[in-house]
Amino acid sequence: MKNKKLIIVMVILTTYNIGFAQKSNTVSSRWALGVGGGWYGMPEEIMSKLVYESPALRGSTYFLKLSYEEGTKSFISTVFQLSFVYEKMSGSGIWRYKKNWDSIKGSIDLTQYLMSISTIFNFFNNLPLNPYFGIGLGLGKLDIFVKGQLVKDIEIEEQDEIGLYIPVLYIPIGLRLKVYDLFEIKVETGFQNGFYMGGILSIYL
Repeated sequence: MKNKKLIIVMVILTTYNIGFAQKSNTVSSRWALGVGGGWYGMPEEIMSKLVYESPALRGSTYFLKLSYEEGTKSFISTVFQLSFVYEKMSGSGIWRYKKNWDSIKGSIDLTQYLMSISTIFNFFNNLPLNPYFGIGLGLGKLDIFVKGQLVKDIEIEEQDEIGLYIPVLYIPIGLRLKVYDLFEIKVETGFQNGFYMGGILSIYL
């Protein structure tokens, strides 16, 4: 009985894969619009490159992606992607923007706006489920708000507001599930000026 069920499942999956491959052969390129979100974190090692002293920050990321895929008939397809990202993070600890500034112990809120252009490579593209990775570059804007007490005198309340423009390095790795020529679902992790994990739903245009 178990063997019969296994055979039925294998037949269904094989039929789906054959049907998907035949349908994908009729499409050589396509546009897609995607939205998604997930978890985002910026460790102390990265924050120390932006400011003199800061704790690790954690929060959420949300993104909008416009992509153009070439070679959908091929084993490997190439996607050119434009991404707009909004990230909100927070943390608590010791903060100091520059070495000669006073240290503040308190809460830190960081809002990040990013735009990047990237190239994504899909492998086993003739199957409905395939892995991918890519690399991209862009520009970002950080808005940092810090509120707390001076470390040298805890009776004095202090706050800082800082705005920074920074370069963006984007390295995604993930799995893509294609549902015929309608839409795709991605589970993605990687590096985007910090580490993230999330999901993306894209509709083929």
